[in-house]
Amino acid sequence: MPSVEDQTETFDVINSELAGRLARQGTSGSQIDTKAALLAGVAATAIQFLATRKSLDALLATLAYGAYAVAFLAAVAAYALARYEDVPDPRGLVRECAHRTKADTLAYLVAARVKVFERNVKRHRRKVVWWWVSVVTLGLGLALSAGAIVQTGSP
Repeated sequence: MPSVEDQTETFDVINSELAGRLARQGTSGSQIDTKAALLAGVAATAIQFLATRKSLDALLATLAYGAYAVAFLAAVAAYALARYEDVPDPRGLVRECAHRTKADTLAYLVAARVKVFERNVKRHRRKVVWWWVSVVTLGLGLALSAGAIVQTGSP
């Protein structure tokens, strides 16, 4: 097995790849946050619109309100659940690596980035699940609202 010093180039390539993946992961999380905020706004607006309607079918309107509330709360959960970590903490990097060789420092960075990437994956998955809950319940709320509005005018 090659020594740590012999693997400097390999560690450098791995480190660069992990840095790129972390950047893409952060961008993806930001995009989910943006979409979640939009969904929360649509759900809040839909609740207000439905509240202004008169003579709605009570059961369908109640179910629609419930679906909108779930959509809003799920969107907020997707947005506010957690922020992505980055690696490494600058002060910690100096403290941990100032005395190390380049190869040892790269090995440390690779290990730190892998840990953070894995923690971020869990957060990302939770955000995606909450986002999908919001999308599905918003769609259900819109269908129930349409049904509640349509049922009112028919004898």
